[in-house]
Amino acid sequence: MQPGRQSASLSTTQAGAHPDVVVTLDLNRDARNVALLGTKQTGAALPPGLVGNPTIAATCSFDAINRIISGRADTDPCPREAAVGSIKLDVAYPGVRVALPQWTRRLYRLPTQADEPAAFGTTVLGYPVKMVAEGRSDGDYGLTVIAPRLPESVYLNRFEATFWGVPADHQGPGDLWDGILSSRGAKDYMYFGGPLAGAPRKAFMSNPSSCTGNPLSFDLMVQPWVRSQLYSETVQTPAVTGCDAVPFEPSIEVRPASSVAGAPSGYEVDIVVPQSDDADTLSTAHLKDATVVLPEGTAISPPVADGLQTCTDAQLGLDSRDREACPFASKIGTVTLDTPLLEEPLTGGIYQGTQQSSDPASGEMYRLFLTAAGSGVRIKLRGNISVNPATGQLTTTFVDNPQLPFSRLSLTFKGGDRAPLVNPHSCGEKTATAKLTAWSGAVRDVSSSFAIDQGCPTGLFAPSFTAGTLDPAAGAYSPFAISIGRADGEQDLDRLTFAFPLGVVGMISNVPLCGEAAANAGTCGEESRIGSLTVATGTGGAPLQLPGRLYLTDAYGGGAFGISIVVPAIAGPFDLGTVVVRGAIHVDRATAQITIASDPLPAIVGGVPLHMRAIDVRVDRPQFMFNATSCQRQVVGTNLTGTGGGTATPSHPYQAKGYDRLPYTARLKLTVGARGKTKLNRTTPLTALLTQPVGQTNSKSISVLLPRSINARLEALRNPCELEDYRAERCGRTGLIGDASAITPVLREPLRGNVYLVRNPARRLPDIMVALRGQVAIDVTGIVRVAAGTFQLGTRFNTIPDVPLTRFRMTFRAGRGALLGTAQNLCAKQSRTAAARIGFRSQARGLTRVFQRLSTRGCGAQAAKATANASAKAKAKAKAQARASARAIAGGR
Repeated sequence: MQPGRQSASLSTTQAGAHPDVVVTLDLNRDARNVALLGTKQTGAALPPGLVGNPTIAATCSFDAINRIISGRADTDPCPREAAVGSIKLDVAYPGVRVALPQWTRRLYRLPTQADEPAAFGTTVLGYPVKMVAEGRSDGDYGLTVIAPRLPESVYLNRFEATFWGVPADHQGPGDLWDGILSSRGAKDYMYFGGPLAGAPRKAFMSNPSSCTGNPLSFDLMVQPWVRSQLYSETVQTPAVTGCDAVPFEPSIEVRPASSVAGAPSGYEVDIVVPQSDDADTLSTAHLKDATVVLPEGTAISPPVADGLQTCTDAQLGLDSRDREACPFASKIGTVTLDTPLLEEPLTGGIYQGTQQSSDPASGEMYRLFLTAAGSGVRIKLRGNISVNPATGQLTTTFVDNPQLPFSRLSLTFKGGDRAPLVNPHSCGEKTATAKLTAWSGAVRDVSSSFAIDQGCPTGLFAPSFTAGTLDPAAGAYSPFAISIGRADGEQDLDRLTFAFPLGVVGMISNVPLCGEAAANAGTCGEESRIGSLTVATGTGGAPLQLPGRLYLTDAYGGGAFGISIVVPAIAGPFDLGTVVVRGAIHVDRATAQITIASDPLPAIVGGVPLHMRAIDVRVDRPQFMFNATSCQRQVVGTNLTGTGGGTATPSHPYQAKGYDRLPYTARLKLTVGARGKTKLNRTTPLTALLTQPVGQTNSKSISVLLPRSINARLEALRNPCELEDYRAERCGRTGLIGDASAITPVLREPLRGNVYLVRNPARRLPDIMVALRGQVAIDVTGIVRVAAGTFQLGTRFNTIPDVPLTRFRMTFRAGRGALLGTAQNLCAKQSRTAAARIGFRSQARGLTRVFQRLSTRGCGAQAAKATANASAKAKAKAKAQARASARAIAGGR
């Protein structure tokens, strides 16, 4: 190429105007004015935004073009409307010394092959010269016009190509002609260069609509036949101006395929940019940036993640002309692009891009890839979806789009149960907005509305509920299952409270409790895991199933213990983080009933509204949950709240089976007296020790009537603690009469506490209240009665929790404020053989009464000897009575 001899020019620099574009190539020549090397191909890369619209022209074949140039045809072989420009040629034959004159040829629009956006051609000395226009899909999407194969035997000295801005101004008869060597014998149809009468003035070439102030660059290139090297030179034309005059009036259309509230739905999003080929108006500015905000409520639908894959940037190949290699399972829709530059629209796909952030508002967590191809053109765009983490509203942005004209870009997102989008859950008119920015700098705010008017929410909240142990065998270990369901259109679940049946508890002692920090972070160890769960999220017929884990934790939320519900929100290819919901485990102080109350459930995770449809929980840690031993018919109760303020209290029946086959061998030992506390009218201590092996039905009530040798002291009965003070744990020493401890295999440590007399407004005499404290707080209540005349103390504990107790000890203290006193000398023979009347009632059987002789302490050696000499008959009678009582307890009769 002759340095400095290449050039390009535009007949106007008005942005959006329709210039004649002239490109000149001047090659190095020898002394004979013959190019040093034969040219194989030549071309010009036009600046981005400078485009031609070949569809305004007719087409002509090479055969017809040859007949024009040869002049052999009587009539014009090509329609004049097929010409879009001209070329001036200076060529030579290397072996011929005669100089060949320069001549001008019309450039015609040729019929295209399937992979050609546009083709133009003429002939040189009978040889066809074809030029193909290509889009630079691997770069700035500008156009490159290339003549890929010139005649090898003809050397190109100089080449000047002109593409007409308005072909109708040059297609008619004029001063130019395209015959061979001379004009002698030229036919009329061979002349051109003037206006074509009656032809519509349609624009072919259009200037860019971007006014950067920088010159426009043309990259001109030549490749000789004998070398593979490509020679190039960049030339420039003045910058385009006047962008403020370029029209830009886009619009947007958003249409859901379904108008059912809250339903997964296909969506169509169209961006319309009106185009005109009128040569007397400026071309429409090209779209640079597009930001589309869907109406609040139109959100990502969780079920789309089921089976979804994503496309990587490498698979998209944004800077490659190759077809995208995105997985089929990453395709979530289709693209149709109508452009005036091509006869047929471009078509392609919408692909889900890989996640590159955990922040839904960043635009990098959810990404869209658009591809469209056809007629040898391939366009790839990368967009970002910013999601409001609080509302789930979607904002999609595509920036720096190609400087190419289009009349309609249609994005169609797939529908069905696994549609990527879900409709708003409320009815009414919904409006999508868009901010569309042109390369000219013009900004237009547009909107589109649609109606959601079917399946409108009723505000109902009637969730389904089932629960219970999988194996209801009384006292046996069994997983415990809970299932909650909700129909589409109902309020979402907000808070969950479960009340377990009495006696259905977990073996807390077997589980290391997860600490507060780990529980809140969702990082509890497997040693604290007690179960699993599955959460079904999303609307439609195929909600997304998310597995999770359930952990037992330290005290939380005012409860004795807590739970940490951990659900890794791994939705197909998306990692939305870890969802942690805490809950408090409350233990009723009177019945030991377990109640679990959750914190509010999350409504949106990672910007995706969950709309939980079902929650299935399995507390399935081995040897953890076990059944009640009671024969009582019970229910698993709930108190469920919805996000709209609705409440529901569904329940499910529960009854343990096989309770009558459990043994019951509880034993109660009573020990009275101490050194100096056995004589008449003294305060005296008394200890009750209850023992029972594990694996039996539990006690329900126990009553004790002490013998006449022991009476209740009125002074203590008249000075109880008030009930409200007891509940607030501020009795102090008021009403304090003893202490107690309890050992249960359910807890790791024994429960311990004080015993009080507490005034009960419902009864004449105060109650005996045992305040057991430890990992849990339990209050055991004994109803007191005093026999008239004898002042014998009777106590009935008739609300003992259905929980296994291996050892329970309660001691009434002697001294000031003591409850018990001696009505006889406890060391006397009659007192030492006295028996208490005891009634046992298990959770599964009726009442059994036995007489239990008290063990006396503090009598000394003489009294012990006297007792040893008691009649053998009395001893035998007592033993027989004890054996009969034991048989009665074991048999439940």
